[in-house]
Amino acid sequence: MKLKLLLLWVLMILTQNVFSQHKLTEMLSYARANKQSPDSVKMNSEFLLLGTLNDYISRKYVNNEGQFDRYDPYEKLLKKYIDSVVKKAFNISLIDKGDHYVSEEMTRRMDAFYQGDRLKDGILYSSAENKLSFLTGVYLRYGEKINNNLYKIWLRNSAKHLNCYEILKQLGCTHIYYKHLNNIPASDFLYFEATPIIKKYFATVAVYQEKILNEQLAYHFKNSADPKEAYHKIFERENDKVQSLFEEP
Repeated sequence: MKLKLLLLWVLMILTQNVFSQHKLTEMLSYARANKQSPDSVKMNSEFLLLGTLNDYISRKYVNNEGQFDRYDPYEKLLKKYIDSVVKKAFNISLIDKGDHYVSEEMTRRMDAFYQGDRLKDGILYSSAENKLSFLTGVYLRYGEKINNNLYKIWLRNSAKHLNCYEILKQLGCTHIYYKHLNNIPASDFLYFEATPIIKKYFATVAVYQEKILNEQLAYHFKNSADPKEAYHKIFERENDKVQSLFEEP
């Protein structure tokens, strides 16, 4: 898995012009909010956890009975954070099985949000609080803050990017850039300028998110003197391109 991710990052740079790109009007989405967002942070722990789930291929992929979620070797800090949220919000202790947590009750709760391999849109989109909490969970595990306004979510072999895109539109994000790479694993990137309320929600997990990302980078770039710098060099051109698109009148 480590080698695949490293190859994928390098491949992004080498194949910038190989993959067909959508037209600018298709990549750059100007959306309007469907509903008003709340002015304060009211995090729903259940939807936060739902956003963090590893939906690689599908929710039920190698999902053992009672398996709440599975984790990669570089997600130890994420595991600790998830465990603390579950204990505080539900008074449940997850059973640590190394690469996954087990809890019949929490697994039942999470599985209830799925219809087959897809999330139930009606429940997920039922309130701004649910959407913001879910998006914060996705950001915690798969996101990155590029600058004060620009954020990125990178998902692999997951249909969750469709939910994130729809949520961003419904929450009023006026600049969204989507890119798909049909590699192994397939990757979906969402760049977006966050609204003030999204920033407020993201700020509640900012410290943990940065530590979680740094743990990943230290694992994948362990031979680099500065893992973060090595990672940023790979995405620097892509980040600058998106930023320039968003700045166009």
